[in-house]
Amino acid sequence: MGNVRMSTPLGPAPSPVPQTRVFESALASDLQTRVQALVDSFIAGGAGQIVSASIEGAGDGHVFVLTVFYDQDGRPPAVGTLVRVYAAASEPELLLAAAAARASLPVNYVIVAYGRGGSSAGRRWMGALVAEPGLA
Repeated sequence: MGNVRMSTPLGPAPSPVPQTRVFESALASDLQTRVQALVDSFIAGGAGQIVSASIEGAGDGHVFVLTVFYDQDGRPPAVGTLVRVYAAASEPELLLAAAAARASLPVNYVIVAYGRGGSSAGRRWMGALVAEPGLA
């Protein structure tokens, strides 16, 4: 089972050396809380553009690694940007979890990045998405 990276960059090309924040956890809720806190800090500080992210399985221990690459001086995410991280025991179940995560978003939100990763044995999957308010 290979790792799948979030492939949708947010905004312009990254600065020559983007900064990185790495989050590790076996719990989707923990990763979601921690990455949402980073996004909220960028919004509150008025800078900190996320330029890319990846989520990868880290082996049979079911710990996942979510890496966020960002430009500290870039445009911050839109106020109200939401992070959703979800987990499942199989790839088909992950598709259902992704649908539930999308359904949990307010109706006018647009998904701007998403990705998924599986553990090396394929017994645990995790996905993540970032959504911003769209035009009303």
